[in-house]
Order: sequence, then C-alpha cells, then structure tokens
Amino acid sequence: MSVDASRNRAPATPLLRSGEALFAVDATQRVLTWNNGAVRLFGYPAALALGQQCFGLLACTDEHGRRFCRSNCPVIRALRTGAEPPPLQLRARMRGGDRVPIEVSTIGLSLGGVPGAVIHLCRPAQAASALRACAPQRTSITNREEQVLAALCRGATTEEIALSLGVSPITVRNHVQHLLAKLAAHSRTEAVAMAYRDGLLR
Repeated sequence: MSVDASRNRAPATPLLRSGEALFAVDATQRVLTWNNGAVRLFGYPAALALGQQCFGLLACTDEHGRRFCRSNCPVIRALRTGAEPPPLQLRARMRGGDRVPIEVSTIGLSLGGVPGAVIHLCRPAQAASALRACAPQRTSITNREEQVLAALCRGATTEEIALSLGVSPITVRNHVQHLLAKLAAHSRTEAVAMAYRDGLLR
C-alpha cells in the first residue's frame, strides 16, 4: 500500500468550532483538537498543544490547590461508567505558568456504544469564583452522607448504593435528600459538581 493510500485511511481528527475555548482528547487523553478560543485562554498555540496529554499540558488543580487533572481523571472515569460528568470549577496552568480559574463542561462522544472523543468546553470563571468566596459556609455532611456522595460521584444508582452500604433504597434516598438540602443543591448532578469543585470528599 502506498503512503498516500495509508494516509487516506487514517482517522480524521474532529473539527470543532466554538466561540469559547474548546479542545477534544482521545481515549489516552491526548489533545486531538485545540481551537482559537483555547489558544486565547491558555496561551498555548495549537501546534504545541496537539498530541500532548491534556493533564500534562494544563495540570488543572481544584480551588484548594490539589491536582485534579491526571491520567484516568474523575471525568474520564465517570464517562467510562456511563455517568454524566458535571461542570467543574478548576484552575488551569497557562503557557507562562500562571493559573487561570476556569469552568469546564465535558461532552463524551460515542458511536454504537464505542467511546469516542471527549470534548472540554472551557470558560473563564473569575465571576463564579467571586460568588463562591461570598457564599455562606455549608453545614458539614456526615460520614454516611459522604459515602453516599462518593458513590454518586462514581455514577452509582440508588440500588447499587443501597447494596454496597447494606441499607435499603429508601434509606439511600433519605440520605440523598439530606445531602442535597445541606449542599443547597437542586439535583444529584449538582451535588456531584460541588463535590469535585469544593473538595468535599477526603
């Protein structure tokens, strides 16, 4: 087979357009697409970002300075279990070394049940950070509620949580309701987002 023919059969990288910073990664978390918005937000030109693993490039941390982005990160794990990754508040490393607070929304693509590219839509989060700094302290959650929250972050169902904790589904639902009330969250997805964003899990 000629070189030209083999090139024609190579899989195409996704072409994604958005006015906001956007990039896509493959199953190994290597950057497939890096749009102009990502160049403006992070400072890395596309030629430098493409082919790099996203966690090595951006090295995102949570608001407490703990490393969040890594190989097989919580977002990738959630997608592999079929869960819907929540929006996240992180701090990404720019090309100059400074960190920029960002809000990240993730879209996992699949075709015929086969996982495909993972798309990260990023936007500056200075305003969101300021609002959180002014927010009142939430009531502490109990150890059992923390166990339930950790299970929700793994994408577990009510029945799966009940089985793992040795309690009834009704008890799990009660824990979830108490958890949502304490976090002032409107849904399980929002509670999971808060867990990642605010470092609620030890």
